[in-house]
Amino acid sequence: MTVPEDDVRDALTTFIRENLAQDTPYEVDYDTPLLELGILDSLKTAMLLNYIRDKLGTPIPPQMVDAPSFRSARTIAALVGGLMSAPK
Repeated sequence: MTVPEDDVRDALTTFIRENLAQDTPYEVDYDTPLLELGILDSLKTAMLLNYIRDKLGTPIPPQMVDAPSFRSARTIAALVGGLMSAPK
């Protein structure tokens, strides 16, 4: 089952806003620079990876966890969408 990338982006943004950025002064949207603002650190990235694996059903291989891919909810959604649509 393929989930539309917009739905993935919305789910990721909501998760980040409610679980990872609640103690920051920033309003999180699709293009918020997560690494640049310090919203994502190593622990929060691990939490996000667990969410993506458990709730979205798409594990992200360690070699794909990099700064460009985790720049914003939009770039993470593009990565997840690509993995979801890749042949198994």
